[in-house]
Amino acid sequence: MDQRVDEKILDFINEAEKREAKNHVRTLKIEALNKTSLIDIRKTNGSFQNFNITYGDIFNPKNSKYSDVAIEDNVTDKTKIGNTLFQYKETDWNFLKRIASDLNSELYYDIINLNNMFYFGILHEHSYELKANMDYESFKDKTYAPF
Repeated sequence: MDQRVDEKILDFINEAEKREAKNHVRTLKIEALNKTSLIDIRKTNGSFQNFNITYGDIFNPKNSKYSDVAIEDNVTDKTKIGNTLFQYKETDWNFLKRIASDLNSELYYDIINLNNMFYFGILHEHSYELKANMDYESFKDKTYAPF
């Protein structure tokens, strides 16, 4: 008897789904958000005026606010902020994107890591290889027609 093995390949927030059956083919269409969208909901205010704090000192409290998301810093290496930073009526996502831009770096979400990681800077010693028999599609800012 075959034993079924479930493997989680994505972790997301399900927004909508549609099931279809046509010509003996079953299709499931899912509209979903990745969990980093949780940090792009609530606008908040903050100021960081101590020039001796590091960027990590800013990231760590942001990290602890969200149980389903984790930030990994591959850029700043305990660099001090050196000037005053303000977050005014801005989501944490937009604030972190702005910091990444100021540091000439990137902020990106790891679509494969099930720990809902996103990174400042590219982690070079880590890579993924997708299985050849796995169907997938990756896109950025692509809008699909509603179901």
